Amino acid sequence: MKDTVSNAGTGVSLDDAERACTAILNCVDVSGYESNLDQHASGTLQWVSSDPQYNNWLSKDSMRLLWVTGFSGCGKTILSHYLVVHLQKMLSPSTIICRFFCNGRIESQRDSVNLLRSIIYQIVMHRRKLLRIVRRASDAQGFQLFSRFDSLWNPFLEICRHKGDELIVIIDAIDECEEQIQVSMTKRIVNLLGSEPEFSIKFLITSRPNVPATYVLKSAAIQCIRLKLEEKQSQ
Repeated sequence: MKDTVSNAGTGVSLDDAERACTAILNCVDVSGYESNLDQHASGTLQWVSSDPQYNNWLSKDSMRLLWVTGFSGCGKTILSHYLVVHLQKMLSPSTIICRFFCNGRIESQRDSVNLLRSIIYQIVMHRRKLLRIVRRASDAQGFQLFSRFDSLWNPFLEICRHKGDELIVIIDAIDECEEQIQVSMTKRIVNLLGSEPEFSIKFLITSRPNVPATYVLKSAAIQCIRLKLEEKQSQ
């Protein structure tokens, strides 16, 4: 069973072409994966709400990339899942919160195409009208659109240009992907944030401290906030 995202409130059913698009986009069972994650212990992670780096990222338009680092086993994935739930509760329904949990041991969760498919799926299931962007690209390119990252990136950018919706994208453990994938994906995100200041989108990325993706983030020509989770373990 693949991931399901509520489409409540749209009042519109999908036609055959749209159902075909969403079936292909819905390639990873994110909700099912989350349900098997370890839960944070009661009373822990409360430091996040008062952390200045986190709050700067969340509240300031100019700071749209939060990079959370930590060694293996220090709780990055637990934090990512906690923040998904936390943000869904505290932010307005107009904010779309997407998430993807990379995992080097699961083929479908170490692939950049699947990552992008899943993020797009989550967005269009919250904002049904944005599905027309994907359908238009599919009509023009055929279903090969969904097998190439470069092809999918263009409709993703068009979706991001949609006014009125703020997007928050959480990508956990990007270092679980192969080196080339994590570098190219991180460069895409950095370039998007640097060249498209009008986009209402924020990214939160987690990784170990010294992996190929971190070198891209360290040299990024944008404001990137780094939160070192290894320093928060006692909180």
